[in-house]
Amino acid sequence: MARRVGRNIYQDDPKSKHKIRLNLFRSIKQTYYELRIGLIARRISKYASFAAGFQKQLFDAAIYEKQSYLHKIEALYSKQELRDYERRVKRGDN
Repeated sequence: MARRVGRNIYQDDPKSKHKIRLNLFRSIKQTYYELRIGLIARRISKYASFAAGFQKQLFDAAIYEKQSYLHKIEALYSKQELRDYERRVKRGDN
């Protein structure tokens, strides 16, 4: 579900493809990214009360940083799907 904060629109919930299982290192990365997203969410709530000046810039930066971590999580799942597909093609499972 997309949420709108000012001019910024960002995705909060995971997509359906997040139900596939990640390998060990990717799952560790995902846990790290989710931890960072939690810390950034606290920062966003702190900066949300200020609507102008430098605090607004910090708020926007935190939103963009959160969005980048969400995109990194998406990339983990995309890479895992591609790897699984290549493995199936090599075996001839199609």
